[in-house]
Amino acid sequence: MYLDIGGDVILHWDDIIVIIDVKPWQLSPHNHSFLASIAQQEKVNDLANGEPKSYVVTKDQVYISPISSSTLKKRINIY
Repeated sequence: MYLDIGGDVILHWDDIIVIIDVKPWQLSPHNHSFLASIAQQEKVNDLANGEPKSYVVTKDQVYISPISSSTLKKRINIY
């Protein structure tokens, strides 16, 4: 099955490692350094246009999605 994560990006759900809500995740300085490290490797794809709601992590890339983690998880559970 596939999941539309916003920004015209559709991922196969077997490729998704984790979907993380932005708000609690941003509180940790360790998470900031992780995201900065991934960004330096050009493995961050920002789809949110300044309004991030969730991070979708795959083995190759981190997507910043404009769709909340709860909505994405509901979409997965539909299938």
